[in-house]
Amino acid sequence: MVTSLNIIKQRRSWVWSYFKRVTSTLAQCTLCNRNICHGGNATGNMNRHLKMIHNKTAETVEDKFWAIHQIVRHFHTDEEYEATFLLWGSFVL
Repeated sequence: MVTSLNIIKQRRSWVWSYFKRVTSTLAQCTLCNRNICHGGNATGNMNRHLKMIHNKTAETVEDKFWAIHQIVRHFHTDEEYEATFLLWGSFVL
């Protein structure tokens, strides 16, 4: 059985929530449409772009995600929570 925790552990770097792959070495920022070279699977350039241009870091994104996680957990049953948490996880980042 796949749980929300298993899905989160399998997820790629948080920066991919803000980028879409253009080519095997180029990704486009979904916030400003700027193309950033990522050298295949490396995310350092995308990480720097998000930090310098959009003031986003892994910590700020994870903090926001954790806060929503706690709110959803408080108001939902286990079944509703799992479905809602997965849905919110795709939007909040």
